[in-house]
Amino acid sequence: MPVALSVGLYLRRNWRRVLPVAVVIVLAVFAVSTTASLTGSMIFSWQRGWLLPYQRYALVQALAGPLPEEWLRPLIRGGTVRRVLPLASASIRYVGLFGSEPRPVLGLRSSDAPLFLRHTGLTLVGGRLPREGEEGIALHEDLLRSRRLRVGDVVGRAAGEDFLPGRFRVVGILAGPYPLAVADYAGLRAAAGLTAARGQTAALLFARRGREAEVETYLAGLPRSLAQVYTYRGQSRLFEREMANINSLIWILNLITVSTMALAVALLNLVFFRQRMAEFGLLAALGFRRSFLLRRVTGEVLGITALAWGVGLLLATGILGLIARLYYAPRGIILVGVDERALTLTLPIPVLIVAFSLAAVAWQLARLDPVTILERR
Repeated sequence: MPVALSVGLYLRRNWRRVLPVAVVIVLAVFAVSTTASLTGSMIFSWQRGWLLPYQRYALVQALAGPLPEEWLRPLIRGGTVRRVLPLASASIRYVGLFGSEPRPVLGLRSSDAPLFLRHTGLTLVGGRLPREGEEGIALHEDLLRSRRLRVGDVVGRAAGEDFLPGRFRVVGILAGPYPLAVADYAGLRAAAGLTAARGQTAALLFARRGREAEVETYLAGLPRSLAQVYTYRGQSRLFEREMANINSLIWILNLITVSTMALAVALLNLVFFRQRMAEFGLLAALGFRRSFLLRRVTGEVLGITALAWGVGLLLATGILGLIARLYYAPRGIILVGVDERALTLTLPIPVLIVAFSLAAVAWQLARLDPVTILERR
């Protein structure tokens, strides 16, 4: 008897009846996980461009006039930083998943640029680094792909729509974890109109290993009215505040979508259950308790939902991987795929589907009258 009434046997014999419910769940999981992957890719793009680089360095910029030497002297004398590099900073346009985004352009002296690449894990994979006084720029390969640029092309506000002031010729290609650009210190200062300013206005600081927290604590104490400080800890707090509303909106839209899908699946399960009233009435007449019937339906719902949830995730993983490889990678855009965040956003689907379906079935079982069913009244 237990084998005859097993959930697996029912699913094998009634797969045509089960298929519509499973397809709806698969499509719901596919839609939610794909949306989560795309929005997660957007968030990761912002992290990669403006947050993660500060894991390797800190940036200090004077808001007016040159950067006072006494601000950085305690860090140098105390040995908490290994190098301090003069810096001119700007940004360049990157065409991302949801439109244009700024990416950092760091103006460095030609003698400092190789050191910067070593400290940040970037490598020069094509062309060369900008020379002293040259209006040249080395772009990360993702920046090149996003705007269909090549070595020898011209970028900058004077050459078209861009965030970068002036006019710069692409002379090199960078690869590595951070999609940024390197220009010449003097060339970028001239393009930004800082040639009249005496002394350096910004600096990059590379902390010694294990002393990053000391550097961040010291820099946090600089007068905010005179200096702008960028550190990983500070930028992380800012990034979390900026992303809070976006994440809340994503969760609200996700719950609305999932609740609608779960209710639709619950109604389908209720229709199929009502078509099986004769079966359940006969089982009840044979002495099977309503609790046993509810457990059997629970097993059926859990089995269908778990299988469809897994198939939906596999489908999303495969299609997203294909799209990423064929379409987005040539455009310098990274898709994060179905990660922990996407899995978290899809978890309400099986939970709500099981809850809604069992509530509907339990309500029907509570009103079950096997005598009436057997008499076909």
